[in-house]
Amino acid sequence: MDLQTARAGLALIERGEDFAWVSVLDTRGSLPRHSGATMLVTADGSLTGSIGGGPLEAAAIEQALEVIGSGRPRLMVFDTSSLGMMCGGEGSVLIDYVDSSNAAAQGLLRELSALLGEGRRGWLVTSVPADLSAGSAVRRRVVVSDESGAADPALSADEGSSPTYVQPIGARGTAYVFGAGHCGQSLVPVLSALSFYTVVIDDRPEFADRRRFPEAGRVVVADSFDRVVETLSVDEDSYIVIVTR
Repeated sequence: MDLQTARAGLALIERGEDFAWVSVLDTRGSLPRHSGATMLVTADGSLTGSIGGGPLEAAAIEQALEVIGSGRPRLMVFDTSSLGMMCGGEGSVLIDYVDSSNAAAQGLLRELSALLGEGRRGWLVTSVPADLSAGSAVRRRVVVSDESGAADPALSADEGSSPTYVQPIGARGTAYVFGAGHCGQSLVPVLSALSFYTVVIDDRPEFADRRRFPEAGRVVVADSFDRVVETLSVDEDSYIVIVTR
C-alpha cells in the first residue's frame, strides 16, 4: 500500500463510506504487479490504486463489488492463463470488506498513513482465516522497523494458527530534490508515486512552498544550498537530484 491509497482509505472511512480493500498476497511467475499491490473499490465502482490492470483487475473489481454487498471477505486464487492473459503467473488476491464504522480499520489506516507520510518503513502483517465463509475477520497490523531496518515482525500465537502474510511497506528511499522550479515540481509527483520519500529544497520561499508540492514529504527553504546539505540525513538509501537554476 502506498501513501495515496492509505489516505484515500482513511478519507472513505471518515466519510462513512464502506469499501473493499483488494490486495495481492502472493504471486508466482510473471505478473504486472506482485505482493503488496493494493486497490480500493467503492460501491459505485470507483477505484484507488491498482493490482495490475487487465482481466485480473477486472475480475477482482467484480468480486469486490460482491464483497461490499455481502460484507464478507473472500480469497481469489487466480491463474492468468485462464483469464486470457499472456503473463503466465498465478497467485492469490485478498478482497476484504472494510466497514467504515470499524474503529480498528480507522486506526490501522491512520497508522499506515503516518508511517508512509513520514518516510518510515515497516511491515503489514495480514492473517487470513482458513475459512472466510464462516464470517471470520481478516486481521492486520503494522510492525514498524527499528532504525537499522533489521527488526523482524514477530507473529502472535493467534496469527500462527492462520495463514499469515508479511509485506514490507514504506519508502523505497529518500529523494532530495534540489530545486523547486518547474522541473522539480514535475518530478516530485513521479517520485512520490514510486514510493520515494521526497524532500524539496530551494533558497526561494516563493518556490519552496508546500502548496506547490502537496505530495512531498518535506519542503525546505534553505539559506544557501551549500549549508543545507549538512543538515540532511543522507545515507545509503538516499538519492540526490539537482535541478536548480
